[in-house]
Amino acid sequence: MLGKKLHIIFIIFILTPFFCQIMPVKAQFSEGTSLDAVYALMTESATKGNYEEISALLPSVSEATNKIKKNFNVDIVSEIRDALVKRDKEKVLSAVNKLIFYDMKNIFFEISQMRKASATPLRMLMKKAYSNYRLLSPEIRSVKSKADDNIKMLFKQLFSFLAVETSPFAVEKRDVIVDADAIHSVTVKIEEECLSVLR
Repeated sequence: MLGKKLHIIFIIFILTPFFCQIMPVKAQFSEGTSLDAVYALMTESATKGNYEEISALLPSVSEATNKIKKNFNVDIVSEIRDALVKRDKEKVLSAVNKLIFYDMKNIFFEISQMRKASATPLRMLMKKAYSNYRLLSPEIRSVKSKADDNIKMLFKQLFSFLAVETSPFAVEKRDVIVDADAIHSVTVKIEEECLSVLR
């Protein structure tokens, strides 16, 4: 009886590392995980050369990649898979950065389609866009620190457009009605600064 228990314990001890390796993504992510958290892991995995993990994460970003393909005719999934097959770390990281950039660009596109809107929904979208940029920032700063500084300044400008209007006599805060066209020129500058660095 004791021998049988020891045998089972031994099997568990041997197999545990194996299962930890083949199911890392499942353990870390649930259905409600934010997209920027998935992008962060993809970036980390690309840096470390964990190509299988990136491949396993691709279904999690399918909604974003489908929108990118529809709106910009860019098949980013094929680019990532091609880089993974070649096991080229630089190309994999470049493709992941391209995914994050185009998702940010798609957020800007959604904002441009909203025309006149209150600040609240725009602010939520802008926060998502900035979360994406924070993942691109280290790469951009390492190549061209001035571009990174400019982009962060431009994001500050965007958020200033989305400030909440207040009055010392107001009972409640009121959303400023923001013209999306006023934001468009700034988002275009952000895209241009990113593309001046990203390969």
